[in-house]
Parts: sequence; C-alpha cells; structure tokens
Amino acid sequence: MTRSFEDFCSVLKIKAEPRLKPYYEKALELYREKGNFAFDRDRLIRLNYKYNFFRKWFHEVLAAAIEVEKDEELKIFVYMLALYLDARDDLSLLEMPDRERLDTDYAPMFSFLYFLEEMIEDMESRGVPFDVISDTLNGFDSEINDYFRLYGRGGVRIYYAWFNLFTERRLLRVGRFQFEIKSFEHPMRVYEKDGDIKILVDNADVHLKGMLFGSEGQTDEEGRYHAEIEESDGCVTGYSANELGEITPEKITLKGYREVLRQGDTVIGVHIPSDGPLDPEYSDESYERAREIFKKCYPEYDFKAFTCFSWLLEKRLRLIMGRDTNITRFADKYTAYPIVASGRAIYSFLFDCPKPIPPSELPEKTSMHRCVKKYLTDGNVFYEKGGVILF
Repeated sequence: MTRSFEDFCSVLKIKAEPRLKPYYEKALELYREKGNFAFDRDRLIRLNYKYNFFRKWFHEVLAAAIEVEKDEELKIFVYMLALYLDARDDLSLLEMPDRERLDTDYAPMFSFLYFLEEMIEDMESRGVPFDVISDTLNGFDSEINDYFRLYGRGGVRIYYAWFNLFTERRLLRVGRFQFEIKSFEHPMRVYEKDGDIKILVDNADVHLKGMLFGSEGQTDEEGRYHAEIEESDGCVTGYSANELGEITPEKITLKGYREVLRQGDTVIGVHIPSDGPLDPEYSDESYERAREIFKKCYPEYDFKAFTCFSWLLEKRLRLIMGRDTNITRFADKYTAYPIVASGRAIYSFLFDCPKPIPPSELPEKTSMHRCVKKYLTDGNVFYEKGGVILF
C-alpha cells in the first residue's frame, strides 16, 4: 500500500481531514501486522459458535467480509476506524465511505469486531453472566435490523458512533434493554422526599413553552428565560418539571427534600432496542436484574439512578392516543424532564423514515401512526424527553 493519505481519501470519496492522517499511517502499520484479522471468517465463525451473537444476519456479515477483503483501501479504513475508536477521538471528523452496497454498509462492523476478544474477556473477568454477554453482543444484529428498516438492506454504516459504547465496554444488554454506564449529562437536579420526586433546572436557559431553549420550535428570544437553583435555610427554590416533563415558568420551593442526583453523577442509561414489545413485566425484570449485575460486576461505580432520553418519554402520547399502551406504561416508570430536543426521533423510530418528511406523507400502518401523524399535521412537535428512575 503506497497511496498517500489524500489519494486514499479520494479513492474512498471521504474528506481528507488533516487530523486523521496519523491514524491512516498507524492503520498501515496495523494492517501489515494483523492482515485480515478483523474480518477473518474462521475467527468470526468460531466466536459466534460459542457466544451466538449473530442470530439473523451472520451469513450476510460473512459475505460482507469477503467483499471488504477484496478492497485494500477499505481494509485500511477498517483499521483506521478501529484505531480512531480506541483513541476515543472526535467522531465527527471521520466520514464513512458509502457506495450503497454490502462492502461499505458493513465496513464499520469489522472495525468493532477487531476488539471482540478484548470485550468478551473484560465481561468474563467481571463475572458478567454468559447469557448477558451473548445478548450484549447480539446488539450487532439489532443495529443491522434498524439499518434494514431504514434503507431496505443490511448494514451498520450510520451506527459507528453507537458502536463506540461497545468498544469502551460501557454497555450491557440485560433482558429487554441495553444499559450504559455514563454520567448524568443534563442540567437538572433531582430531589426526593417520602417518595415524592421533583426535578429542578440547574443553570440552563428554558423556553416559556416548557422545553430547554434551543428545542425545535422553541428558539425565539421572547420566550427565553434563565433557570437556576437557589438554596437558603434548608430550602431549595427553582423551576420544576411538571407531569409532562416540561418546565413550569413559576418557581417552587422545596423544604425537607434531599438531593439525590445532579449533573456529573454516575447513572445507568437505558436504551430500548426495537426488537420486541415493551411488556411491563419483562421490563421490570430487566431493571431489577440489571441493578443486581451492575452492582456486583462494576463495584467501582456509585450508580444513582436509571436514566433515559427518548421519544418514548413524551408523556403527551397518552393524550394523543386517548388510551394506555405499553409505551405509556414504560414512560410512567420515569419522572420526566425536558432536554434540548429536535423532534426528529419520531420520524426514524416510529415511521421508519431516515429523515423528517412532510407529516402529510407519513405512513398510516398502525393506530399509533395515525394518531401521531395527525398530531404532527396539526403543527405540533413530538419531543424527545429525559427521565429518571431512582435506585
């Protein structure tokens, strides 16, 4: 391989970002050392036989490995992305090759599979149960399913940032949900007294309509105000989230409440794979088992809560649908709060559209489709929101 970095990028039709050049040079060295290790089919077959993580798409993954092996530039890119993920550099700098076919659709998968043995060894050394290891690695199949749902073909090209959670070993699949070790990132503080939970905005700009300023449709300066918390004589005063997870523009004062969560605390983030219903009993079992596993296998962390941010936590859904659903029951577990929300998630996750389209063009395959479509057609925004379940 003698191409310059610029020629390499030109062949793959990606931007020649100068900060990526050292990764390219290291990738050449890694490729000379490892050869086809990242997409070695015998290796993948052996590991999949033991851990059963590719349960649907394995034949296509093996076919993709053959195609990637035919393209030297793409093989180098696989190693470059692996090095980039391992360095935890700014993922926004790296553009994914896209030929709208098997090789580039699956190429990022092999960057992740380069770390497969290390990931497995880490989970086993911590005592993570075998079925949880298998189900965690089955996250590959889940993302391929999502890609197929959006594009009509298998692949993972758009999910390379998501896979970073695997390479950083911060994610487990326990039952219905994926659980991520993370810091609580939102400008909120959570208070509790005798089971009553209040969430106050902690030094952030809010819009009079209730979401954090900058959310879709809530960017006008006339509606903007600053919310912060004041503490005095054992009382806490600030702007609180209501039952819909939106901020009411009148201050409240809390007395006798204890602070249980603030920005920067360690939490377990909850992600909801699209591969099954949100059965309440199965969901409860997942939370409970996850709590036990993380406490036992990751004792170095002091977990404060389960947190989630998702379109599933838009508590107006009960009003939109006019009835309860498993989604509204899922949301009921969480005390909700606003985030800076784009309102775009509903298009990809409910309507299977890669990007927003005019509401009038949305499909109407289910009763939820019809109800949410009408809500959007009427000029409303279906927001993503945050939520917390205290330990």
